[in-house]
Amino acid sequence: MPRPVIIDTPYWTDESRPHLKKSYRKEILDRIEELFGTYMKNHNKAFFFRHDVHFPIFYPAYKPDNSIFEHYIENLTNYFDSQALQPAYLWVRESGEQGESGHHHYHIIYLLLGSQIQDSHYPIQAAKKYWALALDIPDGDGYVNDCTRDRFGRNQENGIKIIRHSPDYLSVLHRCKVWSQYIAKTEGKSPDLLPPHVRCFNSSRLQ
Repeated sequence: MPRPVIIDTPYWTDESRPHLKKSYRKEILDRIEELFGTYMKNHNKAFFFRHDVHFPIFYPAYKPDNSIFEHYIENLTNYFDSQALQPAYLWVRESGEQGESGHHHYHIIYLLLGSQIQDSHYPIQAAKKYWALALDIPDGDGYVNDCTRDRFGRNQENGIKIIRHSPDYLSVLHRCKVWSQYIAKTEGKSPDLLPPHVRCFNSSRLQ
């Protein structure tokens, strides 16, 4: 398998979110661009939100592959689809320290039908429900990060409405891409950290 292409310059920059001298996986940045481009070509309004999911530190049923997560993302996406939210997503897997467990974790971005949803509370609650079901635990609280605080603990917005014909469409779309590209950072994504035949990222089918 060829090694991933790494770049040191972000695709999208924003003075309010300074570049932290990270390196990025080019193929993930390209997939982010394709996800937004395809979705906004087909929808006048989109709702963008991000969340992260983690395993409990002491979790006897832990599996090193993506099988538990793939069960989760399939069920959550099917639920959004049943609510006529026309979901599209991209997820990445990262390995690294998580407390004392060293379990891998996931970052996920979603686009939902913007005419049907107004804030991130509803989809985050659904994420907690379906992650708990995937883990077979009573409650997903504590294992789903709603991404309403940045890495320094400061409040940040999660849940952004993108309206194609609004005057600020391009600036709002750009802001969503700036935030999304964080998940393309190379940290925790070395192919050497993956079990054989396990994906580092994937997305819904783009049409």
